[in-house]
Formats: sequence, structure tokens, C-alpha cells
Amino acid sequence: MGLADRIRGIQAKKQAAPAPHTDELVTYLITTQQKFLLYLQQYKALFLASDREAIISLSERYARDLQEFRKKKDIYANRGGRHYMLYRVFSEEFAAVYEAVNYYINGKEKDVDKTLRPIVSALFALSQQDVPTALAA
Repeated sequence: MGLADRIRGIQAKKQAAPAPHTDELVTYLITTQQKFLLYLQQYKALFLASDREAIISLSERYARDLQEFRKKKDIYANRGGRHYMLYRVFSEEFAAVYEAVNYYINGKEKDVDKTLRPIVSALFALSQQDVPTALAA
């Protein structure tokens, strides 16, 4: 079996692999939205309480879940349309929060109010998104 045959076999397997069902993508977006809304509420409470150690701990969990969410980019990009649009909206909001919190943790930003702005903005944006309605429109 030559290299070309192996490449054709790999390509055939990729093409034959079924894409996740639309319902699975919607369910994943909804559960991700709920998970990150909870994170944002926890961040807000921790910043108001000035609990730096808890913020760092939450940031580590947030980063892992954000990385896991970003791994799904190709799936949503292939699905296209509103699925990918919602993925991008969520991804941008999550990333802005991650960046603001890291600036605070690393001492680049000391103003809690400035750090809270993207968190409050993301809370508002995500709470306004009705995923099934947005995808059905």
C-alpha cells in the first residue's frame, strides 16, 4: 500500500465520518451558554468581594472550558449559517472576559470596574440570546 493509497483512505474516512446532528449542536450551545453564564455570575460576585485567589481558581476552570469550546469551531464553521454566527458571538464574548480577567490577575489592570465591564457586557449579551429561536429564525 503506497502513500497515495493511505492518503485516499484517510480522506475517505474523513468524508464518511458523520457530522454531529443539528440538535446536538444546539444542545451543546445551550449548555455552554448556561455554563458560561454561571461563570460570569461567579466572576462578578468574586470581583465585588475582592477574592483574588477564588478568581484565579475560577479563571483556570474558565480557561479549560473556553479551550474545549473553541475546539468545536470547525464543526460550527462547517455547519455554517446561524450556528456558526452564534458560535462566534459566544466565542468573542467568552474571549473578552478571559482577556480582562487575565489582565487583572497578571496585574496589568488594577481597576476592578474596568475588569467588570466585559463581564457585565457578556452577561447581558448571553442572557439575551435565545439559542433555539435564533437558530430557527
